[in-house]
Amino acid sequence: MKLCLTYVSFVYFAESPNKQGSRIHANGTCSFVDTGTSKFAITNHHVIEGFRTKQLQFPELNFQIGSEIIDIENRIISESEYHDLVTFRITDEEMAKFGKTFCFCRDWPPLDAVNDEAIFFAGYPGEFRTQLSPNEVEFQSILMTEVVKSSSPDKFTIVFDKSNWMKLDGPREVSELTHYGGLSGTAIFRLNEKYPIHTLEPIGIIYEGGNVLNIQLVKHISFINKDGVIKQS
Repeated sequence: MKLCLTYVSFVYFAESPNKQGSRIHANGTCSFVDTGTSKFAITNHHVIEGFRTKQLQFPELNFQIGSEIIDIENRIISESEYHDLVTFRITDEEMAKFGKTFCFCRDWPPLDAVNDEAIFFAGYPGEFRTQLSPNEVEFQSILMTEVVKSSSPDKFTIVFDKSNWMKLDGPREVSELTHYGGLSGTAIFRLNEKYPIHTLEPIGIIYEGGNVLNIQLVKHISFINKDGVIKQS
């Protein structure tokens, strides 16, 4: 399931490393999908609002994916505070720089998650972020397989069990993870077995979680139309 990692990336807010005292202020996740009609990235509305708020305090703050600065305000396709989702444009050339791939979905929208369904996802928790130098930061990734605890028309819920997690790179052990900040915007995938070659299919986006109960709330990806426009209710 390492393929999950090619469909998601860390995003972060940082000033230029050439500025004295520059640092990363926060990080989150974005996910990349190809609906067959459009290719775009997805993250949470609260991630973008967090950047907007920080930028008022730090006007030179950049929104970055990897080492690439993204003019996020001029990339947005659609945003919904109600669903806590934002879609924005990313080019194939930029994806090559990120070393990432759009997850192609044969039928859009995918069917919503159901109770007890096995799901997979990869992420970059902020707690595992390490600033190596003013010009270099390391984001350690983890890969997870879980089961849908409950599903409703608005969202579905998963409960984290660290025994199902795998460390992919970096010095930290998964057992050390105590805070799930940074996973906002992470795509949740199912393994679709109805095609000759089994494929990963995006079915949701993490938008809220609790560190004590290990619960994550996930918005159904079906609230996003194939052109990237988010349904407003």
